[in-house]
Amino acid sequence: MTTPHIICNFFLSNIQPLTILINRIWQSSIMKSKPPIAFYNTTLDRSGHLRSKFDSENYTVENKQAQHIIIWNGKPLIDWDQKSPKLACLKESHQLVKASKLRVFLGKVQEVPIFANELTDWNDPTTESKSFNNFLDTTQNHHPDAKPKQLFCELRTLIGDLSENDLHLSGTAKSLIDWHKKNLFCSSCGHRCLPTKSGWESKCTECNRVHFPRTDPVVIMLIIRGNHTLLGRAHNWPQGMYSCLAGFIEPGETISQAVKRETFEEVGIKVQKVKFCTSQPWPFPSSLMIGCSAETSQISLNIDQFELEEAVWISREQAMESLLGLDDAFVPARPGTIARFLIESWVNGTIS
Repeated sequence: MTTPHIICNFFLSNIQPLTILINRIWQSSIMKSKPPIAFYNTTLDRSGHLRSKFDSENYTVENKQAQHIIIWNGKPLIDWDQKSPKLACLKESHQLVKASKLRVFLGKVQEVPIFANELTDWNDPTTESKSFNNFLDTTQNHHPDAKPKQLFCELRTLIGDLSENDLHLSGTAKSLIDWHKKNLFCSSCGHRCLPTKSGWESKCTECNRVHFPRTDPVVIMLIIRGNHTLLGRAHNWPQGMYSCLAGFIEPGETISQAVKRETFEEVGIKVQKVKFCTSQPWPFPSSLMIGCSAETSQISLNIDQFELEEAVWISREQAMESLLGLDDAFVPARPGTIARFLIESWVNGTIS
């Protein structure tokens, strides 16, 4: 056999391993070059010692540079005037700020006070003519007092487009405002509660009980069996979309216990060696996603059809192909989610 034929046969016999190696290097470079978890990083200084001070009506005299975020129906106001969208930050004198009913002091960014404001007394007359789906609200709403390219947008649609800081600010604002909207009355005596400490507390007007914004802890787990991981899909998810199993931590449970219980309840398998990987604040409406890995030797699944439409084992190679967009059968969780981070980390070998 001639030398050219030997070289040709060598590359043909090794093209698949070489492709996998190149894909792994490419995927690893993506992981290193772009922060993978949304709502995670921020330059926000929460400045908790200023919350009582900013309850005062005179705060604007000392803080004329204060910037205001507007939230309407859970959607932040986004400025699309530039090439990339950004969170619209308005001055105190803006009509939308004046029309807002609830104000929360989020903290400072580079010494500039940042406030979140809830706009309530407005209904978009064009909403009824727009279509919604049961997974994601892709509609955009324009208020007549906003600039032409300033639109209220669903925060989920902006993951990957907004800066890390804008995502963190809008997510924190959304969570706090949502909590206040759902906790207008005292759980002890039933009387009306009013925001205090710049929106970080709520106090009953009758019994003076103080209430604090809640965060719901959720475990989300990457289940590993050798070279395979277990992914599931909910009934209302887009066709082909799969993600890690997840569930709320119950009272009295540890993180590890919740991982084991939720996994067994949803797919009927027992897991061991639970390890904490990372966490993510998730403002839909207000959760702390606690990312874990766990191992199992079981293959057969007993799927809870009420919780999941389907759950499947996929190989590391299948997961890599889906992340690269080469496998239409499996659409991985969206970039920016902790599920996507867990899957990518497993494919890259940083979780084993």
